[in-house]
Amino acid sequence: MFFLTLRLPPRKVEVKNSKLHGSEFELEDGTIMKVQPVLLEIQRLAGEYDDEGKPRYSMQIAFNLIQNSDAFKVPPGQGKGHT
Repeated sequence: MFFLTLRLPPRKVEVKNSKLHGSEFELEDGTIMKVQPVLLEIQRLAGEYDDEGKPRYSMQIAFNLIQNSDAFKVPPGQGKGHT
């Protein structure tokens, strides 16, 4: 027997509220690295639910990397690409 399953397209969902959280790491050279996620787009997957009956979502995420270190700072004009 053959069954045809119709899959509905995902529906874009707008973000109502957001709180910025991230992770912070201190490296052995004293550098502090902060990683913060940035939500680019979120879609609710039509007709798809997890084992608890909650709707499933698809997300596109990028990450901001913030570095705080003066230990190895290159003087202006001497960085990569400068002669």
